[in-house]
Amino acid sequence: MDEPRTHTLEVEKLIMETILGDTAPEEEPANEASTDHTTETQGGEEEGESKEPRVYTNEFALCKLSFHGQKREIPAENVVIRSTSVEEFVDQIFTLVKPHLQRGVYFPEPDRPCWFENELPTKEDFGAFIQFKDTIQKRTWRLENVDEYMLLRWSKRLIYLQVYANSTNIHSRAMWDLVQMELFGVQPESKKATVSKELQDEQRLQSTIKKLQKFHQSYLVPRTDDAFELWARLVMQQPSKLKRDICFDSPPKELLANFVVVGKENPKKRSCTISGPAQRKHVEDGFGFEDEVLALRHTVSQIKDLVEMLDKRVELLEAKSRGFRQTEDGVPIKKRKQATVEDSEEVDEGGQEMGQENGEPPIDVASPLLKVEDNFDDPDPLIFEDMIVKEEYDEIESDG
Repeated sequence: MDEPRTHTLEVEKLIMETILGDTAPEEEPANEASTDHTTETQGGEEEGESKEPRVYTNEFALCKLSFHGQKREIPAENVVIRSTSVEEFVDQIFTLVKPHLQRGVYFPEPDRPCWFENELPTKEDFGAFIQFKDTIQKRTWRLENVDEYMLLRWSKRLIYLQVYANSTNIHSRAMWDLVQMELFGVQPESKKATVSKELQDEQRLQSTIKKLQKFHQSYLVPRTDDAFELWARLVMQQPSKLKRDICFDSPPKELLANFVVVGKENPKKRSCTISGPAQRKHVEDGFGFEDEVLALRHTVSQIKDLVEMLDKRVELLEAKSRGFRQTEDGVPIKKRKQATVEDSEEVDEGGQEMGQENGEPPIDVASPLLKVEDNFDDPDPLIFEDMIVKEEYDEIESDG
């Protein structure tokens, strides 16, 4: 089965070679040549792309100033500059600021301004008329400090381009006034403009009206258009500050007819803070600070009384302990033995007393010298007055 199929394939191959010719081996070099050409084309394109210069896009806010420290005005619009190098950037900046530049001024001495030689600044020296202000870093840059790295960094933020009409050598308002008088022949304007008394009174009246409306318009509705104005004039006529404050709190009686009192929608909440000692009404348990102090002092006095009573009881116990252990002088031993005859008859069968079995001296088991009889009328046995103590020798004498 496989042999006829193989023969058919060989026949088809011979027919194709006869018709098309031996062209298969020549196609491989052609493909290689086309591949090399494509690679060279792509490499050329990449080299062309790498040779294209970088474009720097920077946005500047143009500000025209006369001296250092002058307040900048809000710029009308921002200017966008596109450049591929620092030289191109300088050319575009010079074209932008040239209409705003005038003859430069310098100071050979602190109080003597002089003109520059050139009537108008040229491209080489116009750098003394401009500065770049970076509001994020709070730094000022001159034109000679600008490089490609700074252009790349400035592309992400807004930079103020400060243009000084007569150069950056004018460092203060006083120097600018001197330039105006010496070089321009112009008398500088006064720093503080004089305001007439009528204008001052009007400004004060308007300020008082605004304050009254701010504090009282929530619950006072004016019946007439000049209600608050009349009230403000009355406040301004008060001779002292105290009377002005009193008149400011509420409208006077003669002006009450000009207002309609409306209930306050959101009354002010009373402050929870207190000043001074807390009273009974200020706390939940009904006891103020003074009550707490009195209760604590009473407790302390009770504790002191209890401690004093316990000290006395301890002293009595110590005295009683010392009294029971002592013996009276002059009490004969024979009489003490006669009183305890019954106790002495308790002898062992061998005729030896307690303690003689072991060769030890006999134990004295005589009764104590003192007898205590309890007085059950008083239940407290710790006080001496409640105890009757009788000496043994007194009983013997009474018997005799």
